[in-house]
Amino acid sequence: MNYAQARVGHREWPRRSSDWIGREVRTLREMQNGMIMIPAGTICVVHDSRSGLALQTDPCTRCGVRIFIRGVGWSAVRLLPVEADT
Repeated sequence: MNYAQARVGHREWPRRSSDWIGREVRTLREMQNGMIMIPAGTICVVHDSRSGLALQTDPCTRCGVRIFIRGVGWSAVRLLPVEADT
């Protein structure tokens, strides 16, 4: 896949980095913040996008801990579609 073919799949992505805030993403690889690791496939919410993405997971169902990771690259996540309100 060349660069032009890869860009076709990104048309639905927000153009401005500030438009990512509040959107859900799925991690494409394992990520670590120095204390804890989240596996690939985890769904996170974008909280900031100034110098890389700042992601926060949903609370753990067993202990209630939320994981927060900053500086995540754009290529490390996939943007999830927005669910339409009915």
